[in-house]
Amino acid sequence: MNISTCVLAICTALTLSTPDAAAPACISVEPTVIMQTDEGHKVITVEEYVTGVVAHEMPYTFETEALKAQAVAARTYLYYCLENNSHPHNGADVCDDFTHCCGFITEEQLAMRFGKLYAQEAFEKVSEAVSATAGEVLFYEGKPILSVWHSSSHGFTEDSGEVFLQSLPYLQAVKSPENAETTVVSYTLTEVKALLRGAGFKYNASRLIKLHSTLSGRCKRITIGNASLSGKAARELFCLKSTDFTAEFHNGRLYFTVRGYGHGVGMSQYGAETLAKSGSGYREILSHYYRGSALETFTDKNQTNKKEA
Repeated sequence: MNISTCVLAICTALTLSTPDAAAPACISVEPTVIMQTDEGHKVITVEEYVTGVVAHEMPYTFETEALKAQAVAARTYLYYCLENNSHPHNGADVCDDFTHCCGFITEEQLAMRFGKLYAQEAFEKVSEAVSATAGEVLFYEGKPILSVWHSSSHGFTEDSGEVFLQSLPYLQAVKSPENAETTVVSYTLTEVKALLRGAGFKYNASRLIKLHSTLSGRCKRITIGNASLSGKAARELFCLKSTDFTAEFHNGRLYFTVRGYGHGVGMSQYGAETLAKSGSGYREILSHYYRGSALETFTDKNQTNKKEA
């Protein structure tokens, strides 16, 4: 793996045979990753990668402390994936496809979307946040954590056990202070039939709905007529922003009222922004959302400079 040793050094030993020969000179080199793009493989430093992820994942207009928290979360997620081979590629460590790894964008790509001035301002602010946290990674029991994040939550984040295969101690439901957006999505009964039957349910067209919620208030399971599916499956099937929803039939249509955006696990980005605006530093933000984790500077697998999270 290209990043298996996280701090590298190139030592140039002089081969002069004279007694006055200079001692070998060591030049520190930043750790790099190989990223798969549409144009092929590209070698970039870890901090360049983190900068591109933060620029893609969080608005640069957010508070600096929120951007710092996102930078640490992105860097930690990278190291977690590399150590666990979570996102294998053909000869590359990561890719720039947000549906597979993390979203990633270059300054040039951002300029094409929003203009050169916007891109310059965005990368200047994001780069400062990344540099201020250079090398910092969240650990739990000596290993990088699965530092996932999402856009926003309504009141509480979600327990990882409700979304992933296991409940992780540092990814438990915690209060989140933002005012999450509410969206409404509706379908006709005909559309509901088509969606459920297309998903393999022998839906009987009943309008009876039952919801079972998780402790954080999200939908754990929904039963529509005789069709029962998990909240996660319902979110995907009905294209909902989160599993934090209620559902009811009204005038022949099925209405979903949805709060927040994303899977709800880990750091809420809008929650981080709200905390930052209230005076919390990035260490406080990270310790709030990733309970029990330790913030350390990643130098190599056996040497870390621990910092208080």
